[in-house]
Amino acid sequence: SQMLKHSTSRSLLIIDEFGKGTNPSNGLSLLAASIRYLLSKGKECPRAVISTHFNEIFENKLLGEKLTNIQFSTMDFLSQQSGEEMTFLYKLISGVASSSHGYACAKQSGISSNIIKRAEEGLISNHIEI
Repeated sequence: SQMLKHSTSRSLLIIDEFGKGTNPSNGLSLLAASIRYLLSKGKECPRAVISTHFNEIFENKLLGEKLTNIQFSTMDFLSQQSGEEMTFLYKLISGVASSSHGYACAKQSGISSNIIKRAEEGLISNHIEI
């Protein structure tokens, strides 16, 4: 809150995983509202580096249509045609991530295929007992 209140055009804000640990819809809406607030500061808008796993902020255009003061970047990677194997290139490129690639990362990290399959079926996201 202090960062939002006291930032100026001479400030650099670094916001990593805003909303982590919150209800996803609360975190998403708080992040979108915070970014919109910063943009509303006009010439006093600070520079900000923001990382998030909330792809919905872009898919649902929660920041609005015309974003002239924002540059979006994502980390580049290579993937096999199946989309299951990923090679991270650690190269920042212009654009927005199309998804979190969480299942591919989980598989590469050695998480059981049974757990990944259950997650893909939506059991966890629908709060169904496993």
